[in-house]
Amino acid sequence: MRLSHETYRRMTSDERTVRAIAGKELAEHAPSNRTDPTCTGCDGAPWPCAIAKGAMKYVDPRYN
Repeated sequence: MRLSHETYRRMTSDERTVRAIAGKELAEHAPSNRTDPTCTGCDGAPWPCAIAKGAMKYVDPRYN
């Protein structure tokens, strides 16, 4: 069994794709390095922004 790109046994290709997209969104909308973080992808919006919240939901196995 090949374990690369898998976080648990028998992960489907659809789940891998969703996680890859969500990971890209999280990287683009990362928090700033401050005590009061802002979104680096939304011009100073509070973090987590709506895009980051959606991406976090998609990577949660309970929603897949």
